[in-house]
Amino acid sequence: MRFDELRDRSRSAYEAGGPAALGTGEGDTMSVSEFKATCLRVFERIRQTGRPLLITKRGIPLAQVLPPPPTRPTGEETFGCMAGTCEEVGDLLEPLDPDDWEVLG
Repeated sequence: MRFDELRDRSRSAYEAGGPAALGTGEGDTMSVSEFKATCLRVFERIRQTGRPLLITKRGIPLAQVLPPPPTRPTGEETFGCMAGTCEEVGDLLEPLDPDDWEVLG
């Protein structure tokens, strides 16, 4: 398939159903020139809202900007998260019985 055919197919799918037709889900669209002028504000808005953005050039989808994945818990959230999941079976500092050592036998 030639590039022109791919471009026309992509454009007609986008015009028919917007971002949902291209599999991008619910989101906003913006021209590449507008994105270039306001990209830092756009990145912050995507981070805050969690909505993807489809960037177009002359109506043809060019790129998709997705929100970042959720962050992993840190600090107080991770400290103690395994509490109660293990059991103490004996004194770790107690000397072992010489019969337990194969090397000495």
